[in-house]
Amino acid sequence: MNKIFSYDFLRLEFRDIYEDIEELKKKTTHDDIEESINAIIGDIIYYIYKKNNILYDEKLNWEKRLSLLKEINIIPADILDKIRVWAEKIRVNYSQCTASEDELSEMKILYEILAWFVTNYGEENYSLILEGLLDSEKEIFKKYLLENKNDVEKNTVKNIENIVERKITSNYLNFISTMIDETNDELNQKEEVVNKARVDLMNKQIERKSLEKLKDNKYMIHKKSEDHKEQIINDEFGMYAYLRNKSSVG
Repeated sequence: MNKIFSYDFLRLEFRDIYEDIEELKKKTTHDDIEESINAIIGDIIYYIYKKNNILYDEKLNWEKRLSLLKEINIIPADILDKIRVWAEKIRVNYSQCTASEDELSEMKILYEILAWFVTNYGEENYSLILEGLLDSEKEIFKKYLLENKNDVEKNTVKNIENIVERKITSNYLNFISTMIDETNDELNQKEEVVNKARVDLMNKQIERKSLEKLKDNKYMIHKKSEDHKEQIINDEFGMYAYLRNKSSVG
């Protein structure tokens, strides 16, 4: 494997991260190195937050920010581990003045982190830079380009499924809404029929009561008339009887 990893691809879209890495190479004190580590990781996290519309809380350190991104499935666990390992290796290698093999390990880990980052959060087509890369670099980039392609395809399928599902749901809701409207119209029509029947019944009841009252009145008048006639007849019979009795006595 070639011992050199170049981060020139960062200059396409992420020049600030590229410059932070260049600055790190110049640092010689523990505090300066720690500051550069924080700057590089902080920039990466900032872009991830921005792309995902997440509120950037400056009070949190990068460890907590990365843990949050992992919890909400935005950053893979292996990338999170690589970032932590890279930061620790930088600190250890500085304090122990380790050999070039350890520096190479640092560079490879950082290269993997950045290859994942640009293929997921960059706008450029990074497959176009493969021809200019060393084999070791190309291998890493192909890995993350393939993963990103698979993720995009999965998301595309998922989006299509969501669109179809939303369409089916929309059609179903429209059907239900139409059925409700038709049912309401039918109920309104039946309610009108019921109300009309209720009014007709009420009118007929009033008419019947009026007829019954009129019939009762006529009956009472007729009864009084008949009673009066009967009384006259009875009075006449009484008079005849009286006169007959009186004639007999005389």
